[in-house]
Amino acid sequence: MRIYYYKLYKKLSSISSKDLQFFKTITIDFITNILLAKNLYIEKINNAILILVDKLIKHAIYIATIKKFNTKIFAKLL
Repeated sequence: MRIYYYKLYKKLSSISSKDLQFFKTITIDFITNILLAKNLYIEKINNAILILVDKLIKHAIYIATIKKFNTKIFAKLL
């Protein structure tokens, strides 16, 4: 006789990609007052980080920005 300490699971089933809606619900975080970092590609100095996190798949996007961030800049990034 075998004793199970947890509930037995059923067979795994796949989720169709049409049911998943990536980046429908996101959280936005804005971190400022960090050390200055120079972007070597566009020769620009960044002092803030914008973080977008998808709640469904826990995928994060980190965007180096400047502290003087407004809605016009945010619209260009997205």
